[in-house]
Amino acid sequence: MLKAYSFFLRLYVLGIRCAALWNSRAKGLISGRRNQWQGIADWREKQAGKKIIWLHADSYGEFEMARPLLTAMDALPYDHALAVSFFSPSGYENVKFDSVVLKFYLPFDLAGTQEKLIDILKPDVVLFMKNAIWFNLLDVLVRHEIPFIYAGFHLVPGKKLSWPVIRPLTSQLNKAFAILTKSKISTDYLTSIGFNNTRFWGDTRVNQAFENRDNPGKLPGKLMRYLESGEIIVLGNLMPEDFGIASAFVNAHAGTKILLVPHDIDTKTVQRLGSLLKTGFDLWTTSGDVIQSSVLIYDVMGDLRYLYRYAHWAFIGGGFGQGPHNIIEPLVYGIPVACGPAMNHFPFAEEAVRANFLCPVKDIRALNAFHEAAGTRDMGIFNQHTQAFLEANQADLNIFTSILHEALKKDQ
Repeated sequence: MLKAYSFFLRLYVLGIRCAALWNSRAKGLISGRRNQWQGIADWREKQAGKKIIWLHADSYGEFEMARPLLTAMDALPYDHALAVSFFSPSGYENVKFDSVVLKFYLPFDLAGTQEKLIDILKPDVVLFMKNAIWFNLLDVLVRHEIPFIYAGFHLVPGKKLSWPVIRPLTSQLNKAFAILTKSKISTDYLTSIGFNNTRFWGDTRVNQAFENRDNPGKLPGKLMRYLESGEIIVLGNLMPEDFGIASAFVNAHAGTKILLVPHDIDTKTVQRLGSLLKTGFDLWTTSGDVIQSSVLIYDVMGDLRYLYRYAHWAFIGGGFGQGPHNIIEPLVYGIPVACGPAMNHFPFAEEAVRANFLCPVKDIRALNAFHEAAGTRDMGIFNQHTQAFLEANQADLNIFTSILHEALKKDQ
């Protein structure tokens, strides 16, 4: 099965290389991986005597889940060095570190390439965020007896990784030092199919959302003047499949202050969103000294988590596709939140719906009704209940540091 996986992966890489001739995203996947081996080797040579902790996050969103772990690592009784890898440019290009942290692209998951990486990096432990499953890399780690940990893992019946045909590959997960799940549903399901290394520990996105709320990032003065000049609605993490309902809402509410934040901020995607708007709008990166329109498309990555603070209510994208993006970032401010209807296999979102903290909407009529109802809530009580709900779901970082400590001891 591993040979079949490798064969199809080679075809995938070949397709990426061909697409890179005209597609900027594919080009980023290829160009970022060139000429990085010497940099990895030079960094590793400087870390003599230190424990090497390698954290992998496929993209920017997964890295956001990892931020609380970086803080928790400070409590380790080891002199350690951190290496962080990404699969996609969204993480590599938008996450900044001090020079002491190694940042690199995860090589494509071919056995020889991953063997070369482990030979150079020589990690003492590897942390994978969420479901970053790279089967050849796992095989190399198992053969070299390097402990690996999954944090924020999520698997429920019906997901592709639970299909019987893939089971021979996912059996490598049973060799993980630990699998920390973000939902009890995942823990129970993994246990039912024979996993004995899994443990529920909560959702680090909640921990990070509390941190963002309590220590807000600094936003540009021009943006602050726009945010504080009146009631505002934030439509965030918009995917192309969300553009229809988002633009319909904007077009039906001329004069309402609406902040649109697309998930992907490449020129083509932003232009597509803008072309659907019948009202005037400002684009942040081309706006002048003053934002003239009530509608603003904010085409900058990394600030959305702070923008929800100023929202009357928020709509989260993704729910008209595979499922909603991070609903926790707006919920932490105690505001009403809506999303599209697709949330199967998203236990946190389903639980938030049952608790009446998240409203799924299937069309513009439902979103308009949500908009009208948002101003009628007792926001004090709503905020109080929302905070209690989130606190009950945050990750226990003591569990993580204890397991990481044990994994590093095992390597001694």
